Amino acid sequence: MQVVILAAGRGHRLGRLAERYSKPMLPIMGEPMIGRILRTFSMLASPEVIVVGSPGDDALGAYLSSLDGKGPAIRLLHQKEPLGTANALQVAADYVGDLFLVSACDHMVEADELRRFAEAAMEMDNCDALLSIMRMDRNLIQESAAVSLDDQGEVRQVVEKPKPDEAASRLAALPLYAFRRSILEHMGALDPSPRGEYEIPAGIQRMIDGGGRVRAFMWNTRMTVNTVAEYLDVHLRLLRRSGPWVSAEAIIGREVIFQAPVGVEIEARLGDGSQIGPMAYVCRRARIGAGAQIVRSVVMPNAEVRPGARIVDQVVLESAG
Repeated sequence: MQVVILAAGRGHRLGRLAERYSKPMLPIMGEPMIGRILRTFSMLASPEVIVVGSPGDDALGAYLSSLDGKGPAIRLLHQKEPLGTANALQVAADYVGDLFLVSACDHMVEADELRRFAEAAMEMDNCDALLSIMRMDRNLIQESAAVSLDDQGEVRQVVEKPKPDEAASRLAALPLYAFRRSILEHMGALDPSPRGEYEIPAGIQRMIDGGGRVRAFMWNTRMTVNTVAEYLDVHLRLLRRSGPWVSAEAIIGREVIFQAPVGVEIEARLGDGSQIGPMAYVCRRARIGAGAQIVRSVVMPNAEVRPGARIVDQVVLESAG
């Protein structure tokens, strides 16, 4: 089954993180986010993964080139202008077959969950699409798309970024889909949204209005990185799963205290008497001053925490404390 990864998003809500990294190249526990996505999707034994990126993202191109021969073939395409997810999908139109998966590069799933989704996609029968949905608070639905189902559990309405009081249900669409090729004509016939973009949920609604059938696939959890808070949350959740580890090539001072779970990368410098954790991740070449405390936080590559500082619930990009 073919896979299309949409990786051209600008990540405006990531603030200063977006100034340092393109969204697909955001480091997640020492690995670009796109790398984690590709590793998970590689279990589907897809002969080719299509990545739609931004033409100015040289780091993404170089990283994907470094993966040659290490998994499925990767075809990198470019969305010339940031005109939304439906426009990005159209970029891949000449390369997809009858049935394919589409995922945003900032949406991470577990391999076993992805396998269940792919199996459901293979059993779509007369349906045109499989839409991932999740029950969530109405205030969060405005960041996604609200979904309404009929009595048979098929999707009847998809409303992009509704106001909380306008959401018809507490079901929200997640950016992971299975499509038949017929969806492309609907994506290509959209009018721009008020934001001047062309969005996949609008294309799904157009297909439904034209008689297409869309099934829903319910998820219980999500790991999405659209904001700094979500970026921090993903690290903390992954730390809980992975347990403590400290690189043998980290430079550790005297009487450093580790409170698990923690992660410390190569060439990180931990000053004398510093406390790392609980729930702390220190990236490569980061510098933690003597006596500093890092709790429920991520210290980014090359960032510095001053001596004696206490860092709690933060993502540290530069000198702090």
